[in-house]
Formats: sequence, C-alpha cells, structure tokens
Amino acid sequence: MKSATWRGGTYVCSLAAMLCAPALWANQPSPVNVTVDTRYARYGSSLLHVVNRGRETYRITFIPGPAGTLSFRPQLVTLEPGAIADLNLGQLPFAPGVQIFELDSIVSTLAPGQTATGEGHVVTGPTLNEVLVVDSTSVTKSTYQAQFLARRLAILGTSSPDRVDFGGGYTSSRAIGALAFESASLDAVPPFTPIDLPSPVDMADMAPKQLPDFSMPTVRAQQDRSERGVERDASSAAGIGLFGSMKGQVFLKVPAGNSVAFKPAWGWNVRAWQNLGGNWIQVGHAWVKGDGSWQLDFTFPPLGGFPVRIEYQPANRLMQVQDENSNVYTWGDNWNFNAPLTDIGFRSLNLTKTGDAPGIDTIYQAATALWRAFKADGMNAVRDEPIQITYPNTSDVCSHKDGNGNAAPWSCSQADNGKIWLIAKHAKTGVVQHEMGHSIHSYYWNGSMPSGSGGDHSLQLCYNTGLALSEGFADFLTYWVQFDRASTGPQDGYLKYNIETPGPGFCSGSMNETWVSAIFWDMHDTHNDGVAPFADNVSFFHHGATVGTFLNNSGHNAIEEYWLVWATILGGVSTVPIFDLFVLNTVLP
Repeated sequence: MKSATWRGGTYVCSLAAMLCAPALWANQPSPVNVTVDTRYARYGSSLLHVVNRGRETYRITFIPGPAGTLSFRPQLVTLEPGAIADLNLGQLPFAPGVQIFELDSIVSTLAPGQTATGEGHVVTGPTLNEVLVVDSTSVTKSTYQAQFLARRLAILGTSSPDRVDFGGGYTSSRAIGALAFESASLDAVPPFTPIDLPSPVDMADMAPKQLPDFSMPTVRAQQDRSERGVERDASSAAGIGLFGSMKGQVFLKVPAGNSVAFKPAWGWNVRAWQNLGGNWIQVGHAWVKGDGSWQLDFTFPPLGGFPVRIEYQPANRLMQVQDENSNVYTWGDNWNFNAPLTDIGFRSLNLTKTGDAPGIDTIYQAATALWRAFKADGMNAVRDEPIQITYPNTSDVCSHKDGNGNAAPWSCSQADNGKIWLIAKHAKTGVVQHEMGHSIHSYYWNGSMPSGSGGDHSLQLCYNTGLALSEGFADFLTYWVQFDRASTGPQDGYLKYNIETPGPGFCSGSMNETWVSAIFWDMHDTHNDGVAPFADNVSFFHHGATVGTFLNNSGHNAIEEYWLVWATILGGVSTVPIFDLFVLNTVLP
C-alpha cells in the first residue's frame, strides 16, 4: 500500500494499487502492468483491447465478473512484454436500459523458457466495472453516479436528531438522510435465511481493544449460541411503547446468480421522523433483527396529521457506508401513524446488479463477516467511532497511475482515523476486509504503523519489512475471516494467491507481503504444508490468537520480530518449531 500525505492525513492505498498519489510515484512500474480498454458494438462483436506494458510474459484468462449483467466466453491470451491484443468477445447480450460490464481476470506469470501452457504463479490481474446505457442503436459508457445515485430524492429541511446508542460507548446524532432511495413493497415474507447475530449494540458490548486470554481455547460455537436471541434496541419488551410504536420487516434484494434473493437487513439502523414546520424531528429508532423485523417505540407522541418518515441506513457501531459527500446511504418512505401500533408490512431495498446502489450489500456483508469473526473469538473490532466507508470513490483522495500514465481514483484506508474509500470495481469481499484490517490494525497500534509502511507495493515484489508486515497482516486477515483453518489451499477471490504456499514466483523473504501473510496463516492453520526438517507443525490453539497477538504487540517493524513474540507466548518448547516455520516461508535462512 502507498502512503501519501493529503490534507493532514496519511492514506494507505488498496492492496491492488500499483501507483498512488502524490505524483512522485507516477513512474513506478506496475508488476502486472496490463491495460484493458473496451470497444462496444450494439450489434456485432465487442472487443477487449489489451496491452502488456510490463516486463514479464503474462498468461491471462479474462472472465465475466460476478457483479456484471453481461456474459461472454472466457478469453485466454498470452502476452509478451509490449504485446497488444484485441480479443473478440462476440455479440454481447445487450438489452435496453442500464447494463454492467464487469471484467475479472486470472493472471499467471511465465518464467523464462516456460511454455505458454504452464500455470506459473497466480497474481491479481486487471479488472473493469463499467456502467453502460443501452438503447436500440448504441451503447454509451456512463457513471455510477449518473445511473444509480441520481435516483435519490432530496429530503429538504433541517434536522433535530435524537442521540442514538450505537453501543460500545458511542452515540450517534446524525441528521436525517438528505438523499434517499425509496423502498418497495413486498406482498409477503420472501424465502430467506435468518442471520444468527444479536443486535449490533450487543455486538459492540466489549471493552475498547478487548482481547481474550490466548492461552485458553476458543469456544466459538458455544459463544455464538450464548448470543442467540439476545436483542437490545429501542423497542419495548412489552410489545407497544408508551407513546405508540411502529414496526415492519425489511429485506435486501440482492443478486443470486442470474436471479435474485432476499436477505434480512440485519444491523441496519431504522429511524423515524416527523416534519414540523420544515424541521425534521427524530421520534424513534430501532435496529433490524436477524429475521428482518424491527419495532421502534416513539420517544414522544407523534402529532396527528403529519406523516412519519421511516428510513433505513447501512450504519452501525462498526461501520457506515456513505457517498463522497458523507451522506450515509438511505432508503425511506412516509407513513401515516395509526395508534397504538402501526405495522407497515414487508419492504425491500433494491441492491441488485442494476438496482439502487449495487455493491452496498457486498461491502456491508464483508464487514459483517469480519465483525462476526472478531466477536466469536472475543476480540473487539470497533474503533472509537464507526469506520466511514466512502463508496464509490471518484476523487483524488487516493489515486494511482494507470498503465497509460493517467491518474485514476483508487481504493484506500486512512491510517489515523480508519476511513476507507472504495472505487466501484473494488466492492469485493477481499478488498473490503483487507482495508478494514488496516483500519483495525492502526487503531490497536494508536495510529503508529510499522516503519516503512506505505509506498508502492504489489503481491509479487519486495519492498521493505515494515510495508510487508502491515500489508501481509491485512492480506492474512482476509483469509482468516473467509476460510477454515484446516483449509489446504485457500485462495481469496480477489487476491487470488494460495496463502498456504505463495510459490517461487513471489519475491522471497520478509520484504514481500505474501510470504509474511503465509507466516501469519501457518501460525493460525492446522494443515502442515512443510517438509521435514522445516515443517509447519506449530499453531496457536486459540482461533483468534494469531490476529490478537499481532494487534496486541505494537512497535515491531518486521515479521522476524514476531518469532520471539510468539515463542514467548507459547513457551520455550515452541522456539524451534516457530523458527522452522519462518524458514519454510523464506523469511529466515
């Protein structure tokens, strides 16, 4: 990741960033420096124009990305340095309206003399996420803002928000959502799988930077069970509040292959407002439960003749998703209140591929999965304030130079306050969890990151031990959340590489983030991928120990320094096995 001073803050750019602001980094070469441009034809064949601007030969398979609406046959090409190729995608299945062309790729580099059929080592490749407007004669490139965010309605007036307990010692007094989508009615409860989590207020009921005793095993299943059914929000346990109540059930309409599915909007914040003389008064709030239901009790009697506005926001104690103007994404509708209890029925929020705000659900679910993993291991993932995730980023807050030398928006996290920016094509589970890893890491280390953190980086190359340590931890955290510790070859869908054994194509040693991440993984996993005498036969008993012992031991600038940290924690008998693990992962000779 790249660090850059901007308006008094230090930004850490996304793991995929090749080059980041400021301009002094503009001439750094990209290790996978392949540019891809699209040339669409409404009728006839569309093309991918691909240029290898790097110094290695790449074998690339281009495939449709999961967030796209347009399918095509995978395209395989081998590109030597400087090679140019126009790949024929054939007739794309365009239909009138808004379409998404998402491109993913699997890249393997070829060593000198290696045949083009060899797999080499897999690295992160070029991606695209383009918003298109299709009519009967043409295909026009557009923007996320124009086709999705412009659908929001302006909610005019001033606000008098209440103070809402978000848990963990934080209260929010955020104004009414100034820009809002509308929810849609559902005739009945759709098929859905309940989300087995307590209220986000209870999720946050931990001491700041709380970590468990890592000498004890994790009882994850029992801990999850003890939290089931525990809900703490503003609704009355008796059923109806003193001044009346409103309730409903809200679901997220999300992509499911070529169809759609419905998920409970667990953890979303529900707020009620009345507009009195041009000023919105907050009159209640609640949290969406694991079955999508919510009920709020009015904090004072709502006035008759004035509608009650109910709004839903992806905002809780861990994080909030917002636009570039810090408007938290909002869906809302106006309702008439019929005392003592008004049930507004079943509502859905359209987060499909061409719905109101594509990508929001992926971001929210990735963050929730990380929070769930921390909570299950008795570790606190929240910062002093919710992490602000700005999406999609189109600004120069963090940027990189593309293969054509042009500055382009990118994804990043800010070290001092944990804020995250994501471009549209980075609404991916691995990217979100990686960036949140940086935000949590910097919080536990009081904003003081390893020496050398920041700077140009890629998965393949070596830089310095501090950068590799911070990036390797964030890489590892993505795998730690997503995969069982007994997995034999885990590969994140975005990072692509096998964290168990990155392979000879990656620069070896403690200055490469993939090998650092492999050490974290081997200290966590239960699979032995080594060969005697350098076997991977040591790991923490506690499921969260590898994460927690790193967060709780700040001030280190290289992964080598954790050999003694972990040996001290595990005892002298572990010193040699941990040393062997470091040798296995190319860090110690």
